[in-house]
Amino acid sequence: MGRRLPRRQTLRQALPSILEPGKPTWPNPRDSLGSPCLSVDRLQCWQATGPALEAIQKLVRPIKDLLDKHQELLEQGESKPRAIAFQMWMIGINADVAQSTVVFNSKSKRQRKYAKALLKDSKLLDEYPGVTIKSLDKMPAVLRSA
Repeated sequence: MGRRLPRRQTLRQALPSILEPGKPTWPNPRDSLGSPCLSVDRLQCWQATGPALEAIQKLVRPIKDLLDKHQELLEQGESKPRAIAFQMWMIGINADVAQSTVVFNSKSKRQRKYAKALLKDSKLLDEYPGVTIKSLDKMPAVLRSA
């Protein structure tokens, strides 16, 4: 008898792990889609506009203050200080289910992990159900129009 190859995961099977069941989704995601960007972890990405842009404009100062307040923790264990940045993007398997996402960017994986944990624990996003948090070593690149 021949060896059986593992079945490929279907989109329907993968969907719960992407969207986390029970987690709020971003309302009317198409209203927040700007210019398309290169894909992120095999997900589509767009610049945030509309309601997502309004949300990040309200969140920029509190998130920056949070990072500044915990700068020592973020730099602890680093051989040299590294910058950490953040920006809001719309990310999802398609435009209909894209989530407003705060993306932390740093060359240090440890620093990105701590920044995500700080934001999650801070409750700053409680006012914005449907906003998710992600970390990358580089920010998504916006596709140029021809």
